[in-house]
Amino acid sequence: MLEGADLQIFQAVEEGLVAPYVSPEAAAYPEGASDPNGMWTVSRVNAVVIAYNTEHVKPEEAPKGYEDLLDPKWQGKVGVEQHDVALMALMIEAWGEEEAMAFWTKLAENQKPGIVKGHTELAELTMAGEYEVTPTVYSHRVEKLKKKEAPLEWVRTDPVFSFNHMVSLAKDGPHPNAAKLFIDWFLSEEGQTVIGEIGRIPSRPGVGVDPPALTEGVNFYYAGEEVLDIYNEIAETWYEMFGIK
Repeated sequence: MLEGADLQIFQAVEEGLVAPYVSPEAAAYPEGASDPNGMWTVSRVNAVVIAYNTEHVKPEEAPKGYEDLLDPKWQGKVGVEQHDVALMALMIEAWGEEEAMAFWTKLAENQKPGIVKGHTELAELTMAGEYEVTPTVYSHRVEKLKKKEAPLEWVRTDPVFSFNHMVSLAKDGPHPNAAKLFIDWFLSEEGQTVIGEIGRIPSRPGVGVDPPALTEGVNFYYAGEEVLDIYNEIAETWYEMFGIK
């Protein structure tokens, strides 16, 4: 069995490392969350969201969407995770190249964002007030910090972009039937409940998560395999845009 980030699984499929297997549990998943040919199913979600420091930003002044981050009032107050090329790739897939590239170009040039290595580190720096707002933190990390009374909140855009983890059947594995059984369990309500209990976001609808706010009213974006090509095309552009070496 293979389990990994969507880009990793898409690459494994491209390289012929995945065998088709349509789990009976896949029928319970939303459109876009499973490959109709059985090459992968989204097993959990890392939602990448806009978050802000509630001590520095009043709710009525907080961004409601990505375009709001281009307001001059945020200049020098934005933090960006340095390796989130995939977020720009997802936006290109969802919005089109012109709109997505215009957003990121303006954010980089006009807002002069701070560049941080690591989503956890960025969430903690935003909590501490080093940055007032960021478009690149995980919602589950914000919720964990909120439990400790951290001054953070996150924004429910439509859709919410996410770095999805997927499960696939490895080609020519030594025990394919055992792998299929584990995939079935992992995608079942029981397996997905385990994911929700540890504070991660299960992709199966109707499964509880702690806290419920992680999925309430959230429309997750599920990437198509073409996002791998987009990623490869724009990675150098992303690093140049933000001056990352």
